[in-house]
Amino acid sequence: MRVRLALAALLTLGTSACVSFEVAPVETLGCDATLAGAWLPADAGPDDTPAMVTADCGVTGLRGAKPDERQSFGTFEFEGQRYIAVQADDAERVLDGAGKVVETWPANRVELYRYRLDGDRLLLWAADPGTARTLGGAGLTVHTDDTRDAATGKPLPRAIAGDVYLGGSREAIAEALRRHGDALYRDMRPELATTLHRAATGDASP
Repeated sequence: MRVRLALAALLTLGTSACVSFEVAPVETLGCDATLAGAWLPADAGPDDTPAMVTADCGVTGLRGAKPDERQSFGTFEFEGQRYIAVQADDAERVLDGAGKVVETWPANRVELYRYRLDGDRLLLWAADPGTARTLGGAGLTVHTDDTRDAATGKPLPRAIAGDVYLGGSREAIAEALRRHGDALYRDMRPELATTLHRAATGDASP
């Protein structure tokens, strides 16, 4: 899933379950140029190389990508919070126990991450999949990648929560974030943030 490729490096969120949205709550994405620079995770080792972010929100140096591969993201402000938005470029298929496709999530869905700059630190929060599963209604539909029972169509039990896709109009998603955003991002508690540090000039050199 390509939407995760960029974020695994830029946000160092690994391969944990994620939440995606049909659209962002705003029509136009911008670019926060203050994010430009070289970024390393807080626990970076001597062999880690920084992700390089440009002033037009391009990023290179991604884990799992070719050295010269460039991906992009957008930023926006909504209800007093700042968000990073990354768009997928492939569809996600949900299967039943027999391997039949029962649902396809659109390739242009987006992942939304809250962020805060604190000096040379960048703190990021991913949406919580468990909370996202409770947000249906008011024009918002909740979809999960849980494997479905081929006979009943119901999700099969799983030990770890999977991905969630929230479908709905821009207005419905905006209202959901307005009403439930703090819960969805777990009140942006510092201990739950992914933290990146600006790399020193020497660290960013090839």
